[in-house]
Amino acid sequence: MKRLFPLLKKEEGFLFPYMIGITAITLLALLSSLTVYQNHLQSTAFLEEHLRIESLLQLSKKTFRTEYVKKKIGMENGTLHYSFPDGTVDIQYSTLPTGEIQVIFQVETDQEANYYSKQRLNFPSK
Repeated sequence: MKRLFPLLKKEEGFLFPYMIGITAITLLALLSSLTVYQNHLQSTAFLEEHLRIESLLQLSKKTFRTEYVKKKIGMENGTLHYSFPDGTVDIQYSTLPTGEIQVIFQVETDQEANYYSKQRLNFPSK
């Protein structure tokens, strides 16, 4: 009876080096794909945290503007603390002689990320 697969039955080891090569290439491709996936997960987490910080900054700026225009807070200088679901914002403000307001925002998210921003704002007095 003839052998059906003579390459698989040879004892010289013709097929083994090819199998090792194919296995190594497959494992290399798998590991590199996993590394790329981990990097994407990490960058996504950083982007989500950046979005939280930006939304906290916008919320606090809007709340500060509303309170400042309605004259619920002092007009010269002061410190405010706002708590939001995603974190807290501390604001230090002072009115400049030009009529602008210098505002320092210190944002801290619930994930312990911190952000510091110094801005000059110009709100209408009404």
